[in-house]
Amino acid sequence: MDDFQIEVPLSRLVVALRMEQVEYEPEQFPGLIYRGEAGTALVFSSGKVIFAGFKDLDSMEAFASGLKERVEKAV
Repeated sequence: MDDFQIEVPLSRLVVALRMEQVEYEPEQFPGLIYRGEAGTALVFSSGKVIFAGFKDLDSMEAFASGLKERVEKAV
């Protein structure tokens, strides 16, 4: 789990991330599901992020860093 320490506008983030890797249905689930090659991230508007499916910590940290950059650009 991570906390990006910023409010995340999920609808803007959907546009910033590649559409084929994103699931966002706010009526069904309050977060955005972002599927990368190494694993999956559940991103919430509060800035909290849950990472799942990663085989090692290094790949998760690299994925988290790249995702945080994209989130900051979307804000």
